[in-house]
Amino acid sequence: MNARLEQQQSELANLLKRQDELEVCSRIDPLTGLANRGWLEEQLSEHFTHCREEGRNLSVAFIDLDHFKMVNDQYGHLVGDVILENFGKLLRELVRDSDLAGRFGGEEFMIIMPNEDAHSAHQLVKQILQKLAEQPIAYVENQPIHITVSIGIACLHDGGFADSRELMNAADQTMYFVKHSGRCGIAIYGQ
Repeated sequence: MNARLEQQQSELANLLKRQDELEVCSRIDPLTGLANRGWLEEQLSEHFTHCREEGRNLSVAFIDLDHFKMVNDQYGHLVGDVILENFGKLLRELVRDSDLAGRFGGEEFMIIMPNEDAHSAHQLVKQILQKLAEQPIAYVENQPIHITVSIGIACLHDGGFADSRELMNAADQTMYFVKHSGRCGIAIYGQ
């Protein structure tokens, strides 16, 4: 009887461990190791609600790797994957523990920055541009590959946003403004 109970407890522990592993996998982009789109959207919604209710600020940065399709076409998708993976590592190095960085899809990334105004968010994402200018994102046959990014920032207190989707869309639209203005830069919604 005790042996059977011990076996069932062991099986239950293994099932619970596997459930935890699957839950983590459902939130993480497998290529970059960052949060995936679903987890980003869920967390942004929660942060938006809490920050608005408590009168705290919240900034969102939308990041797009410039000319990524050309990189994929020139070097192939395996190199493109290495670039995405390395960019994910760069974001993990630069964001604070209180922030959440993730891959929104394709070559688009997002950073959720609770309690940060647009100026503070700008300071953080400026480090991304600096790091990319200082070092290659990857090497192909010992040749460095450099990339640039376009970044749009939107801040909860600067836009009268009704919900997290509006805040996210404002950051996305601002990022596209940067892309259409020549790429490789940062813009803040409403400024």
